[in-house]
Amino acid sequence: MAAERRVGDKTFKDTFTGKDATDWLVDYCTTIDTTEAIDVASRFVEYDLIEFIQQDKSHMEQHPGNNLFQPTKSAIYQLTAKGKDLVNGASSSGLTSVSEGVSASGSGITRDSNTQWLGKILNDAALRLLFREYLWDTGHEDYLSFYLDVDEFVRNCGQAIGAVQKNPSTVASMDGIKEVVAQAYRIYNALLVPGSPCTLNIDHQLRKNLATRMTKVVGQDAAMIDTLHEVTALFQEAQNAVFSLMASVRLHSLAFYVS
Repeated sequence: MAAERRVGDKTFKDTFTGKDATDWLVDYCTTIDTTEAIDVASRFVEYDLIEFIQQDKSHMEQHPGNNLFQPTKSAIYQLTAKGKDLVNGASSSGLTSVSEGVSASGSGITRDSNTQWLGKILNDAALRLLFREYLWDTGHEDYLSFYLDVDEFVRNCGQAIGAVQKNPSTVASMDGIKEVVAQAYRIYNALLVPGSPCTLNIDHQLRKNLATRMTKVVGQDAAMIDTLHEVTALFQEAQNAVFSLMASVRLHSLAFYVS
């Protein structure tokens, strides 16, 4: 990144070329090749994290249908206000680990900052992409996968149970319940069952309660629905625990991905 760069009759600070951005994504992130790097950088533009200050008109003419991001030396970019907020917010808020924040201040202020910042990340598609890259590099990507999987499960479960309550005698309604049950088992077997290669670090009693409930999911239709309510509550409890674990990650290091 250039501290200062003159473009036309103006001087801009902290700029980078499209080629610099794609090279950086390939070298320092989990992107496989330049094509994927361009797709990621295009998302940065789409979600208003970076913006161009000079376009490469030659590239635009050669690729008229794909100009959101131009991976060339002539295309010049800089962080947007939103992108700077991501960088400056993560560094100036003092986002260290939760345990460090509590021990340092004793007031829980850093914990609140971490959870608020994490909430902001989870609700923004572009920030989630950056966060997933960071968690992948730090060996914690399963946290985010589980969190998002539970979100999807809870939505599907609510819809399926609502369909049964509205039309209890239809086969299609119970098929929806069975699909949700299968989804619950996929999540449980992948990340929660004892002995899984990617078992999440959650409370022992919560894990035990989940194991007990998961053995009761399959059964009579009415009992299956009742047990799904219990499974949903336990999944959400595990999701809250995983949220806390993600909030304990050094979120200020995420700034590296856009700096």
